[in-house]
Amino acid sequence: DGGEGDDVSMIEADREVLIFMDEFEFDPDSIQVERGETVRFTVINAGELPHEFRFTTEHAALEHVALDDPGHHPDAGDLVLALDPGAAGMLVVAFDDDAAFDTLACFLDDHYQQGLSAPLMITP
Repeated sequence: DGGEGDDVSMIEADREVLIFMDEFEFDPDSIQVERGETVRFTVINAGELPHEFRFTTEHAALEHVALDDPGHHPDAGDLVLALDPGAAGMLVVAFDDDAAFDTLACFLDDHYQQGLSAPLMITP
């Protein structure tokens, strides 16, 4: 089959980071990765609402707020994992030289404005 159904748990990663999200915070509340590292993020929606785990930039997040459009997805380059309540998912991200993410966020409804965001620091 291939494509969407590929099992990301089989992709090589340097390490794994477990993240819980709910109304309205990520745990841990900040993430640090090293440039060149490949990280497997296992994300659990421990909340009662649908949430998303989005790698984005602070600029795109501020644009999302300024447009006040709950369906707005400002950057096609974002990596997004949408999860229903109680669901878990996985994203494997290579923080190569092109990776410019600096924010983790949920852009569903007003979740970002309520605090469902966290800084992402990529160290050299």
